[in-house]
Amino acid sequence: MVVQVAQNNGSLVLIVPGSPFQELIPIEKNKFKTNAFGDEIFLFIEKNGQVKELVSERSGQSMTLEKISSLPDDFNSGDDQLPLRKKTDHFSFLYNEIDSVSINGIAARLETNRRC
Repeated sequence: MVVQVAQNNGSLVLIVPGSPFQELIPIEKNKFKTNAFGDEIFLFIEKNGQVKELVSERSGQSMTLEKISSLPDDFNSGDDQLPLRKKTDHFSFLYNEIDSVSINGIAARLETNRRC
């Protein structure tokens, strides 16, 4: 999975292709949460003063994402290749056929967590 962390309008955001930006809310140094997923914590791991990894911790499970670049990417450049659309009260989703089996659950979870 490729994700991006970037500054957007003065906030730090997590960018996942095909998903809305998730603002990263600081909890403590190098530790963040989002309103989209109330039980998920993001930890930035530094080595020699530089961020090298992002660890996502949720429901007793963790996933480590290795930093591959310091340069931003335009994830939205491929949006026109995602033919399916779904809108909820607060989110818009672009997805393909393979994701159609899980999109309703993802959308419902995001809406529920947004209210928390």
